[in-house]
Order: sequence, then structure tokens, then C-alpha cells
Amino acid sequence: MKTWIGFVVVGGLGVMGCRGEQARVGASANPAADSPIEKKLSQYTPVRLTADLSKLTQNERKMIPLLIEAARSMDAIFWRQAYGN
Repeated sequence: MKTWIGFVVVGGLGVMGCRGEQARVGASANPAADSPIEKKLSQYTPVRLTADLSKLTQNERKMIPLLIEAARSMDAIFWRQAYGN
């Protein structure tokens, strides 16, 4: 019974969330564009970081995705330790 009620609540929230998003899409003005955060963000330029992998061995290249996965896990652990759930 509790599980059924949980599904109904989650489904209802999902439907209401979709409706709110559609209403925002049709808005002509963007009030957040004038916020102080947006002004600060506009001062910076996005940069794509790249690296020269030509000097790496084949085994070292295979390690890169594993290191990235480990870094993502460490990042998640850091945020949980620093700020909790």
C-alpha cells in the first residue's frame, strides 16, 4: 500500500514538473539573465582542456578511462564528506 502511494506521489510530482517546464519555455524574457551570478559568469570564457596523448604507450592510454572513473568516485566522496547528503 505504501509503495503504491509512493508511486502516485512521485508520478504526480513528475507531471507537475513537466508542466512547469513547458510554461517556462514559452516565456519571452529571461529574468535570470540580469542576475549578479549571470553577470559574473559572463566575465569568463569556456575553455576545452586537451592533452597530447601521442607520447603515451597503449597500456597508458587504456588507463585513462579508469583514472577518470576513479576521479569521479573521489569527487563524489569528497562532496559527501564535506556537505553530507
